[in-house]
Amino acid sequence: MKKLIIFILISTITLTADNLLKAGEYSWYSGGATASLTVKKDKSNGYGIEGDALYGMARKYGPNLGELSFTGFMKKGQLVYSEGEGEDAYVLTLSVRKDGSFDIKEKGLPPFGHNVGFSGHFTSDDNPSFPCAKAKTFTEKAICDNKGLARLDRKMAKSYSLLKSGFFYKDNSKAKVAALKKEQRAWGKQRNTCKSKKAYLSCYEHSYFQRIKELDKGFDGLWNYND
Repeated sequence: MKKLIIFILISTITLTADNLLKAGEYSWYSGGATASLTVKKDKSNGYGIEGDALYGMARKYGPNLGELSFTGFMKKGQLVYSEGEGEDAYVLTLSVRKDGSFDIKEKGLPPFGHNVGFSGHFTSDDNPSFPCAKAKTFTEKAICDNKGLARLDRKMAKSYSLLKSGFFYKDNSKAKVAALKKEQRAWGKQRNTCKSKKAYLSCYEHSYFQRIKELDKGFDGLWNYND
């Protein structure tokens, strides 16, 4: 009887782990690198994973790009993808955490561009750029309570981080980074004034759309494709 109970418990834990990964969009970004993946799930509990990764925002000719696409079934909380043999073998392991986020680890030579990889901790794009458990201000709580604002906050933070990294090694890089930081702080203060408005959600949304638009403009002319 005890063996049966233990077996049932282990089976339940395994089934739970295999269902923690939900369909949606996930990503990580750090410095001049980022990776984004879309997770799809079919009726037979099979998964489809696809997305891309960037490395080297500060490169003269632009970042290297890698694309990933594979299907599989979750086993004991993990999805494993492999290709190649011997010295060319590449293995990617996706491990799900209890909160539904996941980690990717890679072994071997990735079949992507130079230094491009997907290894990292992926969280849902429905989450903002900061942990909602630590939200204290009115603005932070408003963002955490609204999925649309949360996604905009994450998108804005990602663009800001990548643009800042893109200035590295460029002419007058220190001055450009300093100016970008100053501009970001000023925008943050302006965004926070939305809390005093009656239609504060619309105000926040408009503020984010405008900031993302301005940040995206910053990428124009960042790389030289003519040499």
